Formats: sequence, structure tokens, C-alpha cells
Amino acid sequence: MVIDGSSPESFKRTTAEARRQLPDADRLVFDRALHTIGGRRMAAPDADALARVTFDGMTAHQVVADQRQRG
Repeated sequence: MVIDGSSPESFKRTTAEARRQLPDADRLVFDRALHTIGGRRMAAPDADALARVTFDGMTAHQVVADQRQRG
């Protein structure tokens, strides 16, 4: 499942579907990636919009790998 960041509704739907494809341990990492996106750019006024742009076109496995790489 590829995450669609084209709208808030599409992002919510596709991230939920993508999350279901992950093992339980990776779901925690996936959730952390989605919820800590605002910390990547200190001046990001809209963390939700930043998450949609950042994760658009990625799979859940790619999000998890990216989060693990960032620590």
C-alpha cells in the first residue's frame, strides 16, 4: 500500500491501510514517524501537511526504515 498525501482524508485512509500491513513491532515505529514529523523542521507550522508531503508515495515499510535510520 502506497501512502497518498494528496488530501487529509486520503492520507488518513492510506496510512491506516499501510499500518495494517506491518508486524506489531513495526507499527510502533510507524506511529512514531507519523507523530514526530514536526520535529524534523522546527518552523513547520502545520505538522499534518508536512507529514502528507513527506510520506506521500512511500510504503509503510519505507516509513519504518526511514524512522529507524533517523534514530
